Amino acid sequence: MLKLTDRRSLRAVPRAVIPLPIESPRRYVSPAEVGGTHRDLAVFGFLYPGKGHAQALRALSELPADVGLTALGRPSPGHGHLVEELQRQAHRRNRRFTVTGYIPDDRLQEVLAGVAVPVAPHQHLSASGSINSWLTAGRRPLVPRSRYVEELDARCPDVLTIYDDLAAAARHALDHPESTTLRPGVPLGPSLDDVGALYAKALASWHH
Repeated sequence: MLKLTDRRSLRAVPRAVIPLPIESPRRYVSPAEVGGTHRDLAVFGFLYPGKGHAQALRALSELPADVGLTALGRPSPGHGHLVEELQRQAHRRNRRFTVTGYIPDDRLQEVLAGVAVPVAPHQHLSASGSINSWLTAGRRPLVPRSRYVEELDARCPDVLTIYDDLAAAARHALDHPESTTLRPGVPLGPSLDDVGALYAKALASWHH
């Protein structure tokens, strides 16, 4: 075991804050493409407590009767019971609740592009992966205010719809589907190459 006997030998290194990569959409989505046969709110990713599905179900109470909730994904290991709990909550509200299960990679972009209202309602950092997936699919997701979201909004303006009231934001998205798609040419980033370069620069400075 390494034992440090002389703190004078320690050297502080500068802290590096490196953002997560966001790739530009493979294609941009037309507002006419969204919605399909259902005007659902859609949450992407594993189902687990705190992911935001319960908050989305509560918001349905203030939305038109035909609006449901689609969970794009499958339960995290050990959380299969959550599906039944959410189904009961949806049944009490007389709302449709659908769980797609695993979506193959070769279909994911198509599925994300076609939902009516993309939502990433969880506030913790794991939301970043879902948010970035929506952006890469050409969608502008509804997201609650948080430190990560405000950082991303400052770096990439006009790619998120930040809400304090999910029901109000979802109602606007249903009435204005164009607000749920990214405008062609809107800046996203950094790219994977950019992030790699930032890591290389940080590691080089620590080495010296």
